[in-house]
Amino acid sequence: MKTHLVLLVTVASITTIRSATFEGLGDLAGGLVVSRAEDVSADGRVVVGESYSGRSSPNSEIYRWSPETGMIGLGDLPGGGFQSFLSAVSGNGRVVVGLGTTTSAGGATQFATAWRDLFPPVSLGQFEMNGSGSATAASFDGSIVVGYASRLVGGSIKFIAFRWDATNGMRGLSGAGAPDFDLPGGDTISSANDVSADGSVIVGQGRSFAGPEAFRWTESLGFQPLGDLTGGSYSSSASSVSVDGSIIVGSSDALSGTQAFRWTLGEGMVALSGPPGGPWTTVAESVSANGKTIVGYARSQLDTDIYVAVVWDAANGFRPIADILRTNYRLPLTGWDLVQANGVSSDGTVIVGTGINAAGQREAFRIAGFGLPELVLKGKNRVSTKSEKITLKGSAFDDIGISRVEYRVGNRGRFEKVRGSSRWRIAVPLASGVTKISVRAVDTDRQRTDATRITVRKR
Repeated sequence: MKTHLVLLVTVASITTIRSATFEGLGDLAGGLVVSRAEDVSADGRVVVGESYSGRSSPNSEIYRWSPETGMIGLGDLPGGGFQSFLSAVSGNGRVVVGLGTTTSAGGATQFATAWRDLFPPVSLGQFEMNGSGSATAASFDGSIVVGYASRLVGGSIKFIAFRWDATNGMRGLSGAGAPDFDLPGGDTISSANDVSADGSVIVGQGRSFAGPEAFRWTESLGFQPLGDLTGGSYSSSASSVSVDGSIIVGSSDALSGTQAFRWTLGEGMVALSGPPGGPWTTVAESVSANGKTIVGYARSQLDTDIYVAVVWDAANGFRPIADILRTNYRLPLTGWDLVQANGVSSDGTVIVGTGINAAGQREAFRIAGFGLPELVLKGKNRVSTKSEKITLKGSAFDDIGISRVEYRVGNRGRFEKVRGSSRWRIAVPLASGVTKISVRAVDTDRQRTDATRITVRKR
């Protein structure tokens, strides 16, 4: 989480090194000036979403964005009206999945679609002639894709959750003695919304005897119902799963309205309260690899036109992301309202979503360095002195707690803990010539500042 390291030396100047950055991602050229960010790769470098290009407008086109290439439209399946949307990206950033439009015997049809690297899109197939569907997520390497597609079940066309791989193609979820394609007891309607890194755990929403319900699926256990929160109508949906499949987030109806939840095998479904200033309804959209960071959005129950992008951690609960950027990182976000956070990197430091920019347009955004420490140095990082030693002192701040402050002399060797944490001091002997000193702070969540380097020349 966010840490401030304040370093005091003898020179009365201030150097600030900001760890967090915010940027709007723009939009595809030639169409409506709108973009949305839906997902991000594990390392935070590849963002996918929808925008409107000259060839797709007034319909949307899936894009892929990276710092090196900017925003690139990925196109659509051949035939049919030009439209692709509902995008997600594999952990390695190489496979984008979503919905593409093509032509079948019955006319324009929307199929689950995959784009590998920057090659043309490929349909993942269908269960029925003139069927439709969408891909919603992919495993880390993109070899397994999940989503939903229409299929004839019991004499009626239903949307059912699927798992796709190159060997077996598209298969409806089933197994472990449960009814095929859904939770037991309800109408057969299901959707797979996310998948673990290795493709073994799938989460989504099905229909049980009680109503719409979040599920966890594995080949050995089949559909596992996750329940719902107390109060309200019976309805829950799982939207995201941690890398190892052990932590699931989503939303459920509750006594106070729609509320985000976090599920683990040990605790079951636990409600996540909304940010300050409610009442709010909350939706969890994505979770980091270790399950400690959750992003989504909150909607005001007093003014339902107000949406706020939020982030959750165990120490602070849900908080508006814009407030954290403005207050903790001193990023002005001039003219921006952040309305929805949809994706988070594996380490929780990159968040993507959609905001309203200063021109009043919906625009995708990317935040990097979120939750990482920030260094504030009082003094120059290059010092010249005749003294036999230099005394460094300062303080460190973090919103979840400082574990330690540590230093190293030279470019190699281990960092050593200094005395004190929130306030600390160290005296470093100086040899003739140049001495290089590195100082960093580590918080209780094991996140640390980049090392602050001070170069001291003894005259």
